[in-house]
Amino acid sequence: MEAISQGDLTPRQVLGVDYTEYNDDLPKEIHRKRFDKNYYVKISGKAKEPPEIENRSDMKAMVIYFDLDKFQIQSRKTGKFLDLVKITPEGWTQKVVDLTSPLESPPEVHVKIDTYIKNDFEENECVMNARLGGSSDLGNIVAISLWNTLVAKFHNEIGSYVNDEAGKAMSQVVLDRRTQVLASLNSSDQSDPQEIALKSFKE
Repeated sequence: MEAISQGDLTPRQVLGVDYTEYNDDLPKEIHRKRFDKNYYVKISGKAKEPPEIENRSDMKAMVIYFDLDKFQIQSRKTGKFLDLVKITPEGWTQKVVDLTSPLESPPEVHVKIDTYIKNDFEENECVMNARLGGSSDLGNIVAISLWNTLVAKFHNEIGSYVNDEAGKAMSQVVLDRRTQVLASLNSSDQSDPQEIALKSFKE
């Protein structure tokens, strides 16, 4: 294997190199799906090489990151779907995070990671837990993950808000767009939720 320069790696990958010296059973790909009466959600992606590993004190666990190539949300009522990866703005990535040793982790750690979902503005990442919310309401997971993607899109197109008033205005614009996207997703008309989500916030 060709030697890898530490300077070419992210801090997570540096830890990944150290981790894989003693653990060679990490998954290289991820494929997960969840559904309820309203939605069918499917993700797929790959770990970087070397993998991105992080010691998360908030979760009290070592975790691995996967870059997604698909984050598909489909309405079971209409059959329409949208892919959050295709809505994600340039320079941002959709990632999921999972435990490196799930069988060795206590239930409390599983609960923590099952509720993990956030935007990382330093790394330009929309991050979701790999269990897609575990046993939590899937409708909430759909709404939050779409919100986070639209917020990233807004920041990429418009920029960060400079005061609370501008922050409230941004939230309202994103909320309106999310409402339009979900309405289209669950409507039997000819509207395209993907097209609505991709519409520029500058228009």
